[in-house]
Amino acid sequence: MKFNIRRWPSGGFLLLMASHLLLVFVFAWGYSQPELERAWAILQASHRDSFIGLSTTDVGFLRRLLKKCPPFARAILGNASIGFVEPSDSGWISRSSAHVVVQPSPGTRRFLVVECRARLEAFPVTVNLESDRLRQSLQFSENGRQSLELVAENDAYPIWATLRIQSSTRTDNALPQPEIHVEVSPTTEPKAAP
Repeated sequence: MKFNIRRWPSGGFLLLMASHLLLVFVFAWGYSQPELERAWAILQASHRDSFIGLSTTDVGFLRRLLKKCPPFARAILGNASIGFVEPSDSGWISRSSAHVVVQPSPGTRRFLVVECRARLEAFPVTVNLESDRLRQSLQFSENGRQSLELVAENDAYPIWATLRIQSSTRTDNALPQPEIHVEVSPTTEPKAAP
């Protein structure tokens, strides 16, 4: 007695398996959260009273979305030339780190102006600015302003930057964190901050 054994599955079986796989992919796609909806949820969560800070996953996602979709910057910037991802008080940051988005202006020199206000015991205060295109540190030995020129390789794309504030009082939780004010100006001497 001889059996006829097939080595490959029949066409009907392959079609049935392909339709099941397609069904799984459609359900997975349907239950996934769209990128802009996820970004909106992250930005809304940052304005709640219970907000602690952005996770590294959220920061990475927002940075990738900004590169992939430059018009998304308007959600953070509005009509301003600089926008804070985390809440700020009219441009004043009192956290140890913050993320900002800066919209370059084609053909125009622009400066990031950083003002530091802190108690005497807090000095020296270092403000580190890190982005894909720029890494710079500003040292403050007293209250005052310093600026650095924003040089963009491509004026069409917004700059995502991380500001990190380091102070001699960082280990002492009883003293308040230094406050940093950040703005963008066409000159190195902007109007006085409030």
